[in-house]
Amino acid sequence: MIINFRKARCLVAARKSKGSLTIVPGVNILDDKDWEDIKDSLKDRTGEGKDITTVVKVSKGPGGKDVVTSVKVNELDPVQAETLIQSVASLDVIKKWLKLDSRDGVRAQLFERQAEIQTATAPPAKD
Repeated sequence: MIINFRKARCLVAARKSKGSLTIVPGVNILDDKDWEDIKDSLKDRTGEGKDITTVVKVSKGPGGKDVVTSVKVNELDPVQAETLIQSVASLDVIKKWLKLDSRDGVRAQLFERQAEIQTATAPPAKD
């Protein structure tokens, strides 16, 4: 599950099971199991125009009913991937995405974003 948290702070989400999960600003990549475990605690923050948006696809199921499923990072078209990569603020998310996506163009964008984050978070040079 790909989620985008639009605040400039971390969010601790309570799990249905036990404990919590920290959501960082920008794009987060969660296992479907983790999303199912925390989504109820985030229901007031999730949706169009709210703090958290999810990346899903909607298809027609039996009887013409909408079926909503999560989109994996390697299923994103390159334009969608580029847009989301620019919202990644965590090196951990970059590393996870690199493990899940083998497309050369997307990987190049991920490495570029990784360098930007590293430069922005590097300690100042000592004179």
